[in-house]
Parts: sequence; C-alpha cells; structure tokens
Amino acid sequence: MSGGLAVRPGAVSAARGALLARVLARPEPRGAPARVARRLGWAVSAFLLVRGVGIEVLLLTGAAHLDASVSQEQRAWTLALGNPWFIAGGLAFSLAARRSGRRPQVTRPGAK
Repeated sequence: MSGGLAVRPGAVSAARGALLARVLARPEPRGAPARVARRLGWAVSAFLLVRGVGIEVLLLTGAAHLDASVSQEQRAWTLALGNPWFIAGGLAFSLAARRSGRRPQVTRPGAK
C-alpha cells in the first residue's frame, strides 16, 4: 500500500453523478453546456434503467447462471434492495433531464 488515499471507482462515479444532477437542477441552464448535461442526463438515465431492469430480469428468470458462491439469499437481497435504487436513479435522472432547460411557466394574477 502506498499510504495515499484510496478512492473506489464507485465513489468517483457517484460524485460525477451528483455533479451532473446539480447541473441539471440549476434554475435555467443555457447554451452548449446545458445541452451536453441534458444528453448526459438521458444517457445516465438509460444506463441505470437498463442495468436495474436487466439484472432484475436475469435474476428472476434464472437466465444468469450464477456461480454457486452467490446464494439465494444474496439474490433476494439484490432484488429487493439493490436494483430498485438503480431503477429509481434512472427515473430521477430522466425527470431531471426532461425538466432541465425548461423555463418555468409564470402565471399572472387574475389570468386564466
């Protein structure tokens, strides 16, 4: 060990995702960076949804011939607690990407 700070790749991905979510949540992002952020938001959404739903399908159908070292209990926990977070994250990023760049509709008092 080199004595330095070890950073896991998952932590780096999570930090990048949080940064992207922050950019998508800005009040009125504009220009090329906003378009890139929206496209990245859609890409992250697609990845998370495909990963979450894909693993669910593989585990439920038994199509993934898993090693005997993965127990039924571990599969059940993954189905119940792990994959739903990927699906929820995918839905959240799709909503953020869809909403990003839209101007809020301002209604005037007394207008119908």
